[in-house]
Amino acid sequence: MKSCASEECVPVTVREALPVHVWSTNKALAIMGLSMVGIALMSELLVASVEAVTAVLGLTPFFVRIIIVPIIGNVAEHLVSVQAAMVSLDGESNWLEGAMLLAVYGILGLAFFFLPLKL
Repeated sequence: MKSCASEECVPVTVREALPVHVWSTNKALAIMGLSMVGIALMSELLVASVEAVTAVLGLTPFFVRIIIVPIIGNVAEHLVSVQAAMVSLDGESNWLEGAMLLAVYGILGLAFFFLPLKL
């Protein structure tokens, strides 16, 4: 790692790069516990709203659970992966691989969309 605060970049150790302020173990556990409770409540709200959404939009519950919920639930991960790819590839990527991935996802989405409610 290097620090480029001045005109010259100076190598630094990992210990120097770490933040000075650190939470106590009790505070970290309390924050984690509150986060888990919040996630559990949001999950319950999501599951309860799936039935209403399927009725209003005319979608099958299977399609909503397999396609819609994962897309919405993983938006943050998708954004981070795109940002990391732009850092690692300097804005260059293989567009064909991305297009093939989107095509496969689209085919799966169509298959689940037209899947009958009862097999």
